[in-house]
Amino acid sequence: MARFRSFLGDRDPCAVTEDDLVLFTGVHLNKHHKLHARSRIPYISCIRGFYAWLHKTQHMAINPASRLAYPKAGKPLPDVMSLANAERLQNASE
Repeated sequence: MARFRSFLGDRDPCAVTEDDLVLFTGVHLNKHHKLHARSRIPYISCIRGFYAWLHKTQHMAINPASRLAYPKAGKPLPDVMSLANAERLQNASE
């Protein structure tokens, strides 16, 4: 939340739009803080929870974070077989 508060500056958190939240969770966290997609997921979860609470407690009429999407992080590449293991496998089949 400290990074979000810094991003907002003097603006009221109840005055943000969905576009502001998309900008913070995407470009701002990626470019300014060098956070990978997987590292941004907890930030998005926190923002979504905060605005859900504001909406539930009637501090806000709408929840601007309700459609805030989690980034697609991709899947890690599989481990590659070493040359020694490939040679052992080839020799075992002969």
